[in-house]
Amino acid sequence: MSPRDPEDSPARREDVLDFATLVETLAQQQKLPDSKIRAVLRGLFALTAEGLKSGKAVRIRGLGLLQVREPAAANQRPGASGRVPAKRIVLSAEKALKVAAGL
Repeated sequence: MSPRDPEDSPARREDVLDFATLVETLAQQQKLPDSKIRAVLRGLFALTAEGLKSGKAVRIRGLGLLQVREPAAANQRPGASGRVPAKRIVLSAEKALKVAAGL
């Protein structure tokens, strides 16, 4: 199963900073072609996913720490049936991001 392309998101809303907008804005700010920005972002996403998949936490300075969190076991009794909650990816934002975002 291949990772989903961030550009293929079915939900495009005004209040979401999507991949295409990130590429366009960064290209203008850095005076680089869209193709180079797109390649860098895709590489960043691929490396992040690879790290998380292998069980590593991923720290991006200025953004925060991404990590996979295991849910607490719902039923630990032998023979007990129950749905096991899915793992989650969580972002612990760094202070610099919180300050920049006014949080």
